Amino acid sequence: MKNILITGSNGFIGKYLQKYMQIDGFNILFGTTSTPCSDSRCCIVFSNLYSDIEKKLESVDIDIIIHLAAIIPKTFDHANKDLFLDNSKMMINLYEYSISNKISKFIYLSSFGSMENLKKYDIKDFYTLSKVTGEHICSMLESKGIEATSLRVSSPFGEFNKLNSVLPMFTESALRNKPLKVYGNGNRHQNFIFVGDILKCIYIIINQHISGAFDLVSSKNVSMLDLAKIIIKLCGSESSIILGSENDPLEDVKLPDFNIRKLEKILGHGQVISFENGLTNYVEHRKTTLR
Repeated sequence: MKNILITGSNGFIGKYLQKYMQIDGFNILFGTTSTPCSDSRCCIVFSNLYSDIEKKLESVDIDIIIHLAAIIPKTFDHANKDLFLDNSKMMINLYEYSISNKISKFIYLSSFGSMENLKKYDIKDFYTLSKVTGEHICSMLESKGIEATSLRVSSPFGEFNKLNSVLPMFTESALRNKPLKVYGNGNRHQNFIFVGDILKCIYIIINQHISGAFDLVSSKNVSMLDLAKIIIKLCGSESSIILGSENDPLEDVKLPDFNIRKLEKILGHGQVISFENGLTNYVEHRKTTLR
């Protein structure tokens, strides 16, 4: 049986994969550098930056690596050169392991970070620089004969989201028929991607010959005001919306010009990822947790 190693398994997306990811013919190993995973039967605790990966996996043949792990700053202003060096070193450790052990696939979850113009790589902070560096290291893996795919994820949401982020807070308020407080003028846009759609794309990449960098995003952006309205509708809620309750420090942030068409290589021609479908799944999950 082939083995898949997933790094960062105690993160939000990693916990989702622990619970739901199953692939016939593959044994999944969940890697972390912190406390053991919830499923300790297949969890491996590595040292910082996966520096001991060769030693910990000396008796295991890994066929695929899914790299979720990253040191994430509270804000882009908190991202310094040490964070950049640590994230880059972690990626290099996995790169060297992948080459020496001749793995077949490497799937990397990247980020848009602070970039607004993706063609110009207008990087504004060290965290974003570390994620783009990881994408270039994936290109180096390609040159060594390893299929490597970078997925630039926008704003992921799902079952293990932090409850103090906007989408979980709106959903809980709506399910409790409490007012939804929208900051600023409500015109700030985000592109939300359901974690189940991330897993769907990972499945496709594992089972096909796909490589390169892709914008893993929903088919449309949504404003905070529209988000509140959609959630109220999906929840069948009687909640009101309070607009301008506080200033929105990110009100003027511009989203990148996402490349939706390139994602068709993964999903299939004409296929898109629907934000509303993912949100419907999430709302149903939240209903069960709040009963």
